[in-house]
Amino acid sequence: MKRYLLYTGAIILLSACVFFPHKVSIIWPEKVDYIEALCELDMTWNDMTYSGTMSLKMDYPRLLYIEVYGPLGNTVLSIKKEDDLFLLISKEDTIKSEYEFEKKFGITVGELMEDISMRGDKKNLSSEETYIERKYYRVSYRFGKEKNIICWKGNPGVMCLTFLEAQFEKN
Repeated sequence: MKRYLLYTGAIILLSACVFFPHKVSIIWPEKVDYIEALCELDMTWNDMTYSGTMSLKMDYPRLLYIEVYGPLGNTVLSIKKEDDLFLLISKEDTIKSEYEFEKKFGITVGELMEDISMRGDKKNLSSEETYIERKYYRVSYRFGKEKNIICWKGNPGVMCLTFLEAQFEKN
């Protein structure tokens, strides 16, 4: 009986560890040329509010692919930019031009890619936080042992990506 209780307790303890959120330490390069990542997205931007999971793939400056997932794992928004082609698909919109994207979001696709790739005049706020000041917003980078966050803050609102996993080299 004791052995049964011991095995049952061990199984319950080990299976409970699966449900704890894991913190990942990511070693960030000075500039990101390539990234594949899984992120948590929190945004209140213009008239949009969303919180959920997203995947990101970027090969600067020619490729950007973003998928934002709903609570059931369905894709609620996808963005694909490859060379001169652009396509955003959501329940409400299909946008085929970068100009329309800029009108809707108040940021160009090029600026978004530059911000993710950390190109610009970076200034340090602390040992774990730097930022780049843009014309209409500030993008801050908080990287550390358990922090892997990029945030855009400005007139349109706040949008933050918390990186759960990231890979900076092509397979």
